[in-house]
Amino acid sequence: PFNDSDSDIILRSLTGVNFMVYKGPLRMASPFFRDMFSLPQSKQCSIDDSTADFYKGIPCVQMSEDTQTLHRFLSFIFPGEPSMPTSFREFAQLLAVFQKYDVRAEMGLLRRLLAGDDMCAITPTNALQVYAVAHEHRLTEEALAAAQLMMEIPLTFQTICDSSTDVMSGAALYHLHQYRLAC
Repeated sequence: PFNDSDSDIILRSLTGVNFMVYKGPLRMASPFFRDMFSLPQSKQCSIDDSTADFYKGIPCVQMSEDTQTLHRFLSFIFPGEPSMPTSFREFAQLLAVFQKYDVRAEMGLLRRLLAGDDMCAITPTNALQVYAVAHEHRLTEEALAAAQLMMEIPLTFQTICDSSTDVMSGAALYHLHQYRLAC
């Protein structure tokens, strides 16, 4: 859905996939994009190269997000059916992108959708995993919700190993411990 030849900007994913979109919806959704698009543009080159600042005469912006995350992000901004995350990790990555680009309206929508999604719900079974991911992406609300669900679970090395978290940072574990002590 993001390959309109009439587009006026290309957002290029970290893996080099071009998303040909319109500045208007991005400008309206995000102060970050509004400010970025108000800056003077460099002179247009006639290069037809996927690594250039322009592609087929359209300015390109190199993004730091992978293709799937960027596609999901844009699906929430542009008309059509949003591409929903299928795991809490994907949800956290998407919500972090909303935070990064200051897209507040869609953050609220995504959080409301998460609340009703069994695939991404925070439960006592996955609370430690969710906490680790939420902490990694600086998602305070989700980290706090997960920490609250873990209050009845002993925080031991065995619990941490059994939760099959990918990697929990020392800072995340420290903050979780401090929260538990404060409670």
